[in-house]
Formats: sequence, structure tokens, C-alpha cells
Amino acid sequence: MGYFAFMLENYSSFAWIKDAHKMLANALLAIVCLHICGAFLDCVLNKAAAFKSMINGYKIAIKMWSFINFTGF
Repeated sequence: MGYFAFMLENYSSFAWIKDAHKMLANALLAIVCLHICGAFLDCVLNKAAAFKSMINGYKIAIKMWSFINFTGF
């Protein structure tokens, strides 16, 4: 007998775990889809190479201003 053997005797009281698992899995899939859509919108609206930078790890950035100039040093 294992630690969770008691669940086999009265499984009907733990049926909500299956529903919670489905709900959390669907929520995770929705978050992944929103993340991909956000990366696509970043490419389209900001003309950034988000997908390319996700693959190779480098992103070309244009230096508009520096922290040193902003703080007055």
C-alpha cells in the first residue's frame, strides 16, 4: 500500500482533480497562444525581429539614448 492508496477506495470524492487538471491545461495553452500572438504583433507593429531573437538569442537594438546621458554623468 502506497501513500495515496486511500484515493482508490473513494475515488469519486477526488473527481474534481481531473476537472482542475483540464482547466489548468487549457489555461496554459491559452497563455502560450497569447504569448505567440504577442511576439507576432511585436514583429508587425514594432518591426522587431522577435522570432529571430528567440531562436539565436541576439536582438539588434538601436541606441536612442544612454543611461549616462539621462542621469547627467
